[in-house]
Formats: sequence, structure tokens, C-alpha cells
Amino acid sequence: MRCHFAVSKGFMSAPCGISKYKDKYHIFYLYNPDAPRWGYMHWGHCVTSDFIEYEELPVALAPLDGGSLTGGSSFAKDGRLYLFYSCNNEVLSAVSEDGVHFSDTEFQAISGDYDYFMDPHVFEYEGRYLMTVGVGRHNVAGIALFESPDLVVWHYVSDLVSDLRFGSHIESPNLFRTDDKWCLMFTSSRQLPSRNICATGDFDGSHFAALGDFFSIESGPDLYNPYVYSDESRNLMLGWFFDRRSTAGAAKGMMTCAREVSLNKAGELCIKPASELYDNYLVNSESDFVSYDNGRLRVLCEKKTVFDKAYRALPDVDTVADVGTVEAFINGGVDNITVIVC
Repeated sequence: MRCHFAVSKGFMSAPCGISKYKDKYHIFYLYNPDAPRWGYMHWGHCVTSDFIEYEELPVALAPLDGGSLTGGSSFAKDGRLYLFYSCNNEVLSAVSEDGVHFSDTEFQAISGDYDYFMDPHVFEYEGRYLMTVGVGRHNVAGIALFESPDLVVWHYVSDLVSDLRFGSHIESPNLFRTDDKWCLMFTSSRQLPSRNICATGDFDGSHFAALGDFFSIESGPDLYNPYVYSDESRNLMLGWFFDRRSTAGAAKGMMTCAREVSLNKAGELCIKPASELYDNYLVNSESDFVSYDNGRLRVLCEKKTVFDKAYRALPDVDTVADVGTVEAFINGGVDNITVIVC
């Protein structure tokens, strides 16, 4: 693998935390160490300094009493690394002084009057801490907002989203600033046609006002659960390659390449490879996997078409290709394709 993290054994799915801590990026993900399939999910852990070379670390969180953990986020503050995660419709927390060993905090578990309550995403806003939580009530998906002065005591603020279009619940709710606008990005439980949804708009600390409707962030079939971390001057995104194939080996699961999320001059959402990939010549403007003819862009593997979409004119395409995968970033990242090719 040139710029993608993959586990050495077991099964990896959604990224559920990115933080810069002690000069390295710490990345967490849902992980079953016992078999290359979904099971009793832990939180796996890896680090990188450049999003090219990754080091796998010991499991950060393990479920108790045969349970299974779901997603969440990480947050670095005052020399500590905090994890906020969900289990059995509750939000829990753990903390580390060294970035490797985690223990429970004084944080009191929070829950809500929802059928689903999962994937807390914590960020700082004007001197206080906010948490978006993916929720669902009576088969209506939503995102709830909580606030805290100290990362310990949390209070409900509002429902940012409640919308039947997104199915029974929402996963991986990300709320982050892009220039003078905010982006609300999440994974819908319903295909619309993509599950990865976003809107840009205004946020006042309590409510999100979308400018226009929600839209799919890409055209490809294999991106799932994108996670966005705001790192000083940029928004970094990692996602999960959703591989539907059966696996005969000891390991299954891989993250996408690192990406940067921004708005262009026209106010369009753009997702492009992280600058580190350009600096190390891992992004190519030509690829044996991507072709354009007769008004259609195709992703090919061994002469077999694995993805195809119509474009009126020849698009500009940047490509990151790795073992069995292609990621294409089209017209400056306003459209993207994430696909497993073989």
C-alpha cells in the first residue's frame, strides 16, 4: 500500500477519529481483531506523520461483556487525547496521557429519546465544546447537537436535522467550517443515490441553516462513513473502502487516501487528495485505469468497466491508484469516484 492504511489481520470498517497529538496524526477505526468480517467491534488505532506511511498500534478500546462499539470521534486538549464513542445507544468517553493507553473518564454517559444514538463528533466552537450525534426516532433520521464547557458535562441544544429522506438514522455526522461557510456531512441509511450527503450553510452554535438542498459528495460506489478533521488551515477527510466481496485471507478493510475538503470560488464543495500526496508524486493526471470517450468517463480493470458516467466535455481528472483501488478527483474535486477495481 502506498498511501492507504489497511489492517494486518481481522476486519476494519469506518474511521471514527482523527487528531493531531504529539506531532503525529492519530487515527481510530472500527475493528474486529478476531476475524476478517463484522463482529464484536473494537476501536483500532494507527498513526502517521504524512498520510503515506502508517504504523498500526494496539487496540485503543475493547467492548465489555460481549458488546460491540460503534463510531465516534477523538479530540486532543491540554496534552490529553480524548475518545468519544457509542455503545448500546449511549455516548461514552475515554482519555489517554500518552496517546496509546486509554482509560474511562469522569464523563457521564449521555443518551436521548431516540431509537438510534450513535457516532458522536466533538469539536470546539467559540470557547465551548459541541457534539453532533447521529440519531433516529420512529424511522426518521436526524442529527442532535449537545454542548459542554469542559468535555465532561453535556447538555442537549437542538436537532440540527430531522428528515425522513435519510432513512431510519444517520451515521458519522461531521460539522466543520470551510472559509466563511459551514459544511454538514454525514452518511445516510438510505441510498440517495449515494449514502454520503452534505450541505453547506450557516451555523450559529445552535442551528444549521442550509443554503440549498443536501447533495451527494461523490459519484463512486465504494466510499462509506467519511470522517472530517479540521487541522489548523485545512479540513482533512478519510473514508472507508466499502468492499462487498467475500474474503479468503486473514484481513479485510482499507481506508481511502487522505483528502482535503474546501469550497471553490463558485461555492462548490471540492474534495481533493491531501497536499502530502501531491508532494510525493502519488497523484497522477493520467491513468491506465481511467479513460474518456464518446462522452463517458470509465474506470477499467483488465479491460472490464467497473464504473462509468456521462460527462458533456472531457473532464480534468487527478487519480490515486493503489492495490485494487482507484480514486478519481474530477474537475478540481467537485465530483469524485471511489471504487474497488479488483
